[in-house]
Amino acid sequence: MLAISGASTGLVHGLRTGDVGGQLGRLTLAALAQSPAVWIVGAVTVLLVGWLPHAASAAWGVLVTCVVLGQFGALLSLPQALIDVSPFGHVPGIANITVAPLAVLTVIALGLAGVGLLDPRRRDISAESLASPASPSGTDIGWMYGRCERAPGAPGRGR
Repeated sequence: MLAISGASTGLVHGLRTGDVGGQLGRLTLAALAQSPAVWIVGAVTVLLVGWLPHAASAAWGVLVTCVVLGQFGALLSLPQALIDVSPFGHVPGIANITVAPLAVLTVIALGLAGVGLLDPRRRDISAESLASPASPSGTDIGWMYGRCERAPGAPGRGR
């Protein structure tokens, strides 16, 4: 998605300025440079699902915090230390894209995701909940998959 948005932005900007060749690559690279920061937000989600499954929806709060800090931090005159909480604040600008900050962000994302995947027993998903799905009406439809008998009076093919 980042590559597509960067390429389309580069194409449109290049058509407007008459420099499609230069802008297409430059803006695609700038969009792809955001990838490690996106991976950190995803890795925090994996961490929450892995270790605090009941608080996994807090991942939306992480995303909103990153957006608010990135879009409105300077406008609201927030301290730079607070703005730097967002991983997007550490992505180098388009004029000076360097590998080091992107590598550090990638390592942090891998570490967070790795810790989130360490203990799968903490998750809400169990094999039993996947083995016998229920229909919206509450009727067990596991019989469709040959795992159990059809409930009396339930619609479907007989045995």
